[in-house]
Amino acid sequence: MREGDWLVVRLSGPYSLESFVGVIADIGKTMRTAPAAALLVDTLEMFGAIEDLDRYRFAMAAVAQAITAPIAFLGKEPILDPRRFAEVVARNRGVNVRAFTSEPEARVWLREQTGVSPAN
Repeated sequence: MREGDWLVVRLSGPYSLESFVGVIADIGKTMRTAPAAALLVDTLEMFGAIEDLDRYRFAMAAVAQAITAPIAFLGKEPILDPRRFAEVVARNRGVNVRAFTSEPEARVWLREQTGVSPAN
């Protein structure tokens, strides 16, 4: 959904690599056809265990989409890796992404990155 100049994606249910990579591809397509200043991906309602190889794969899927807007990834363990492996993989390849456990903190970071609040 759009919140002004931001794109907010809320995911729920069981984690699967195929569906997560599909969502990343959909986000990339959306960002190319209707760019947003920032992207918030909320996985707080997702559940399941993710192996490091899957984390690598979805980080590389994000890299392949060449999203230039800052991305705040919101989640909790075990979906969000406390080591931030996927974040490190994506950042090392040029994606401006940060992982957060708090939505207010994620939104502050996105505002700092863009200078744009979602309502603008």
